[in-house]
Amino acid sequence: MGETKINASLVNVDIPEFLDKAATPPAQEAGKALANIFYAIFSPINYSVEKMRIRHNLNLKKYEEELNEELNKIPENKLVEPPLNVVGPAIESSKFYIEDEKTRKMFAKLIASSMNIDLASKSHPSFVEIIKQLSPLDASNFKIIFEGERLPIVKYLGVDQFGNSATAITNVFLSNTAYGFTSIIASSISNLERLGLVSITYTDRLADDNEYLMFYTDPDYLNLMDEINKERMEDPNYFYLTTDIKKGIISLTPFGQDFASICL
Repeated sequence: MGETKINASLVNVDIPEFLDKAATPPAQEAGKALANIFYAIFSPINYSVEKMRIRHNLNLKKYEEELNEELNKIPENKLVEPPLNVVGPAIESSKFYIEDEKTRKMFAKLIASSMNIDLASKSHPSFVEIIKQLSPLDASNFKIIFEGERLPIVKYLGVDQFGNSATAITNVFLSNTAYGFTSIIASSISNLERLGLVSITYTDRLADDNEYLMFYTDPDYLNLMDEINKERMEDPNYFYLTTDIKKGIISLTPFGQDFASICL
C-alpha cells in the first residue's frame, strides 16, 4: 500500500482536515480527530499586534508542513486515531514553542509517532514534558550522544601529594564542538541526566584511550593546571600538587533511546 498523502491547512480554513485524500475510512477518521484537536487548541489564540500575528501564522504554517511531512511517512494501514493523552498535551504545549524550529519538529514527530501503530506504544505521555524542558543546547547534545552511542566524558581533578583528589570541574563533554563553554555544557548534560535520558558512569571508561586525548588540551584543563602551579609558586604548601582526569562514559538510557526513536 502506498504512503498516505496529506493536505492540511491550519491557518486559512475554518475546520482543517488532515488526511483529506486518504483512501481508507480509518485513516480519514484519524485525520479528522487530529484536526479537531488542533482547531480546538489553536483557534482561541488572538494576536492583536499585526507583526506578531503574521509571525505566528508563518510559524504555524511551518508547523503544519512539518507535521504533514511526518504523517506522510506513515502507510495508511499503520495509522491509528491520535491518543488524546499524548496529542492533546503535545499540541497545547507546542503553541508556546512554535517559534523554535528544533522544538517544533520534536512535537511534530511525537504527534505523528503516536498515530503510527508501530510506534504508538513508545510514545510516552511524559515525552511532552521532556521536550518542554530541553533547551536548544540540550537537544543538540542529546542528538550527538544518540548518534555516538557511547562517548567520552570526564572530570577534572585537583590532586594532593598523597594522591587524594577532589573534583574541580565535572561532566566535561567536548563532543559538541558548536558550543565552547564547559560550564554551560556541563549544566546541559546534568539536565539530560536529570530527565532520565542519559546515563553517566565514571566507574567505566572507553577501551580506546585516544578518545580522551582532547581533554588534555582543553583550555579549561590547562587553566586548572596553570592555577595550581601559580598557587604553589606563591605557597609551597598549597593543598593541590597537580591535576588529573577521571575518565567516564556517557550514553543513552533505555528511556532515552525510546525518546530518540520517537522525537528525533
